[in-house]
Amino acid sequence: MYFGHYNYKKGLKYSNIALELFHDHLEGKGDIKHQVQTEKIVPYLIWINVKSKYFLKSNKDSTFLLNLAREMDEGFKILNKNKSILLNPEDINILFEDYGLFFSFAKQLHLDLFWKTKNDNHLIRVLQMHESVLYSKIRKRLGKLNDLAFESIPESVSDQEKFLKENLKKTLSNPFYSNQDFIHAERKWSSFLDSLKTNYPKYYKLNYASVEQYLHNPNVILPEETIVRYLYIEKRLYAFVLSSEDKLIFPLSFMDLGLYTKKLNDYTISPKKLQPILNTLYHKLWRPFEHEVKTKKVNILPDGD
Repeated sequence: MYFGHYNYKKGLKYSNIALELFHDHLEGKGDIKHQVQTEKIVPYLIWINVKSKYFLKSNKDSTFLLNLAREMDEGFKILNKNKSILLNPEDINILFEDYGLFFSFAKQLHLDLFWKTKNDNHLIRVLQMHESVLYSKIRKRLGKLNDLAFESIPESVSDQEKFLKENLKKTLSNPFYSNQDFIHAERKWSSFLDSLKTNYPKYYKLNYASVEQYLHNPNVILPEETIVRYLYIEKRLYAFVLSSEDKLIFPLSFMDLGLYTKKLNDYTISPKKLQPILNTLYHKLWRPFEHEVKTKKVNILPDGD
């Protein structure tokens, strides 16, 4: 509540208290099923805590920013852990909302680190996190298409998958099941995922593997091509210009982009009225870095959000 009203001091204070309470709780105190359920809120508390520290600090040096990035990494670990356990639709929606919050601010931290250090690895990390969010959204949509099989698996394996998922969900949410019931169900589910990884690797990668393992490496770019990647970071638009020789980033000042792109889809606009729209788009979206594009082949990737 305090954080939502930009009272970062109180946001930091109360998130510290809450995280300390959760830390004590998650260190083995209490019911393990209750721990799993309450752990869902920890990434959100970490996000509030880290973002409050960020805005309360006037002089943000690279050491400070790197420490914040590491704290965010702890939140990512919990989110990734929860992916295999939280099977209720409501929980999955919360999980993806947290992913969006986390990745958006983590991208800002690594962008700040790049400006401070000029280390290309931070730009690469920004791009990988952005792609991770997009890939996770695709997964979420595919997860709703239960009858759609992109990688055929035997019906018996599919039935086992559904049974074990439902069993894990049931033992976690139903109070009549004990901690041991949940632990047993979780072990069976983990064992099943291991078998999928071995016997049906494509299906496993599409549905369960850690996204970061399979993302495109921005370092692998052909000499004859340039990639222009547009993306938003904390509501500001940037253009990443990537080639085999260099990796550059350009902040773009274009608050009304949506209005202009909407006009492009209006096929009733005359060529005369369309010309100033295209001219504005060129000056705002291409001209700031066109001198850096030195190859004939250019791949342009929109934000995707």
